[in-house]
Amino acid sequence: MKNLLKPYWILITVSLPLLIMFWLYFANYQIIKSLLSAKNLFYWQGYGALFGAAWVLTTAYGIWAMVKKTKVSAYYGFISLAFYVTTLYFFMHDQGRLFPGNIPNWMLSINDLPTYTNTFLMPAIFHSLWILVLFFTPNERERHSWWNFAIVLVIPLTWYLIFTVILPAINHGVNAQWLQHLTFLFFASSTVVFFFFLLRGSYIISSKKSGFWTNNRELIWQIPFFLIFPVLGLSLNNQSFGYVFGNFAAPEFYVLAVVNGVLILIPDNLIKDARLQLLLFIARSITFSYILYFFLVFLPLLPFSVLAIIAVGAGFLMLTPLLITIYQANLLWRGFRQLSEHFSPYVLTCMLLLGLAVLPLTVAYNYQQDRHHLHQALELVYAPNLTTQNDQTQTIDPARIKRVLNNVRENKDLRQNSGWFGWNEKKKPYLSAYYQWAVLDNLTLSEQKLKDLERIFLGESTRNNRFSGRNFRVGPVRSQDVKIDTFQIKSTFIKEGQYWRTWVHLDIKNPTNLQQEYATQFKLPAGTWISNYYLMIEGRKEYGILAEKKAAMWVYNNIVSRRRDPGLLHYTAGNEVAFKVFPFAPDQTRRTGIEFIHKESVKLKIGNQEIALGDSIQQNSLTQVVTANGGGYVPAQAKQQAPLKTLKPYLHFVIDGSARSAQSKAKYIQQIEQYLKQHPDYQKNAQVTIGNFAHKTYTLNAASQWQQSLKGFKNQGGFYLEDIAKRILIQAQNNLATYPEIVVISDHLPKAIFPNTLADFAQDLKGQHSFYALQKDGTLNRHSLLQTPLKTLQTKANISQERQFRLVKLNKKEVLLEDNQQADFIPLGVGLKQFPTKNNLEGYQWERAAELWSFWKTYQSNPNHQDQTLSHRLKIIKGSFRTGIMTPLTSYLSLENEAQKAALLAKQKQMLSGNPLLDAGEELTPMSEPSLWLLLGLIGLLFLAKHYWSRIKLLIGSF
Repeated sequence: MKNLLKPYWILITVSLPLLIMFWLYFANYQIIKSLLSAKNLFYWQGYGALFGAAWVLTTAYGIWAMVKKTKVSAYYGFISLAFYVTTLYFFMHDQGRLFPGNIPNWMLSINDLPTYTNTFLMPAIFHSLWILVLFFTPNERERHSWWNFAIVLVIPLTWYLIFTVILPAINHGVNAQWLQHLTFLFFASSTVVFFFFLLRGSYIISSKKSGFWTNNRELIWQIPFFLIFPVLGLSLNNQSFGYVFGNFAAPEFYVLAVVNGVLILIPDNLIKDARLQLLLFIARSITFSYILYFFLVFLPLLPFSVLAIIAVGAGFLMLTPLLITIYQANLLWRGFRQLSEHFSPYVLTCMLLLGLAVLPLTVAYNYQQDRHHLHQALELVYAPNLTTQNDQTQTIDPARIKRVLNNVRENKDLRQNSGWFGWNEKKKPYLSAYYQWAVLDNLTLSEQKLKDLERIFLGESTRNNRFSGRNFRVGPVRSQDVKIDTFQIKSTFIKEGQYWRTWVHLDIKNPTNLQQEYATQFKLPAGTWISNYYLMIEGRKEYGILAEKKAAMWVYNNIVSRRRDPGLLHYTAGNEVAFKVFPFAPDQTRRTGIEFIHKESVKLKIGNQEIALGDSIQQNSLTQVVTANGGGYVPAQAKQQAPLKTLKPYLHFVIDGSARSAQSKAKYIQQIEQYLKQHPDYQKNAQVTIGNFAHKTYTLNAASQWQQSLKGFKNQGGFYLEDIAKRILIQAQNNLATYPEIVVISDHLPKAIFPNTLADFAQDLKGQHSFYALQKDGTLNRHSLLQTPLKTLQTKANISQERQFRLVKLNKKEVLLEDNQQADFIPLGVGLKQFPTKNNLEGYQWERAAELWSFWKTYQSNPNHQDQTLSHRLKIIKGSFRTGIMTPLTSYLSLENEAQKAALLAKQKQMLSGNPLLDAGEELTPMSEPSLWLLLGLIGLLFLAKHYWSRIKLLIGSF
């Protein structure tokens, strides 16, 4: 322990923690500074200067002492202790002035900054205490420890008397601020004295060499402190106190507590062999990191342990990690000195460091494995390469996925920005935050995604999980009565680029007497994109910020929870765009506007209004295909002039290979064979795919032996029909001779996994909007690929014998398009070669938008392509920012103030640096107006029931 007098400990315990704390506060200050008053800014600047000066002086003294090779002075201990105890008290007292009530918690990168303050200042306070303990205990081995512990016991007893007897008597009828400050300062001073004598007594005991193990009576206190108290503390926390300090219910916590206690209790003088002593030394160093973890967990709470002792008496258990840390550190030091007689000090140092690293490295390895398997599962589900088959049976381990999903659910942050600690029933202090960083990139995984992954890889979703928590957040009230009242259109034809730029100004009115959100969806015509947006906020036109989509939606959801002013535009699926504005006060009309760019005059419907963009008089309808760098725009007239081509279908059977269908294989084979007997024309070119979360495809003939393959297929997980259907249709899109008709064979089709429609791929489907389910009687049920896929649209349906398409030539490439009266945009799969510059942006913005859209479509079918010139998410987002064109990866968001914009930029930076398949937060669950009235009615019924129950009890009592 005397090593703590070496000056480098100042840099470790003071300089480094202060620097981290300063950085954390500064990061939050940069976001919220525009919301701070002059008084708030004064406190920020004052404490910033105070801690800055303390850091400079302390670091300078530490470096000077290292250069001079002198020990830390006791005067430093006195000054440092007085400064940090006093500063900590006033700093915590003034947190409300640093973060006033008008600052929403979601804006802060970390919500529990006061806990951080305790954590980063406690090392300085305890280091100062140790300096004073060592100064006042020069001959620790010759001193008695009992009277130190007597003082430790007297202080909580004294405070108990003060709280229960003296203060009530003094404070009767007195409400003075000075009395509160005096009480807190006296409590802080006595707490310092408490820990001084506690550390001093522990230091004296742990420094004694002889007469310690030879007397069996010492075991009377050693066994409780080293073995029973750690296990009892874990048990009380996990059962009696409801995980108040975190979730330590895992068996390994109990096992390590017992093992560490036994290792400490093994007498050193009973082991004569040096090699066995070395093994004991290594074992103690391994478990020492476990004790150090709990020491760090309770470090910010140690000042409150005195209150815990007064309140419940079990507060002494909070001190157990501290006492064991002191004793075990001295035990390791004595073992090191003893073993130095037999082994090189360098070897022993390496053994000590390696032992200390065993548990942290084990945790890091397990977390890295969780990250690998989670990201592998996410890529398979949310970013698959649709141009290839999905044969992942050898690389995906459902048992490991189950463990990973349980860990994610346990460690993920349901509350936003709860920080490093977040003590609650589901988190482990430090470890959960490390898990958030190492596995989840400081992001999260929505409850809906967790359930989907469980259904896909495990076959069913976990229910009533203790860690599942609330999987939704209630959004603002919506009503269909809030609608567009009037609108104005201003279209400008850009001759240089031969396209239209149209502003649509909307006046939206809320005729109800409730605060409402306006929310609608509209479909953009082919070749039409959004290039700007604004919302009138408090009389000013606030233009939208084009931001990363998930970050924008996260900010919007948090703002509407606080009833502030945002407006949001983002793609949902395909060309569908969601449009939201909030809030609308009762009988309020608000103005907002959207700018579109389009190649010719088009019409779209927003809410209850059909709006014409452009001027058909000024520009005639296009009759020729318009080529661009990234694709081609096919006007409706040009498509109708293209020749027709007739294609024949072939059947592609999809067999349920999930765990539920393990006993149905023979039945499925019989169903297919019987259907082909009834329809022999479909035998030609037919294929069969057997799938769960992975799949195998075979040609349907005798040579393929598909029946034997089905019998040998490993049934596991769920029936991931969406992925199989997408791959079949995408891989067949360039076939100019035939097209697939999907026929599903499953006894459990309602349990199939089809969480999203194929609306995102509508253009790639070439008008094929349905699939079929083969029934036991040999008939077919038709299902939609674009809306509620698992719902039956038609029973006893028939498959068309042929289908006609329009054959369009574009850049020497033939493309089949659906035969209808609508225009199409054909992406050519060309990567974004370079970012557009401002010089050519105005005249050629439509071409830049076409290039971005083509790049998006390429990325969509193969998100994990390694060729950087083809698909790359960041290129699409940066290209969107440069051009101002909204893409499915970006959103337009109008915000009320600079703090919201700073929070958006901070979240966007986090999203762009993390895994794009993770989430920023949970989605809001919108509440319609009838749902609100129903909820209010239920609350009213509860109050009435409570009122009448009270009256009944009163009447019963009167009898």
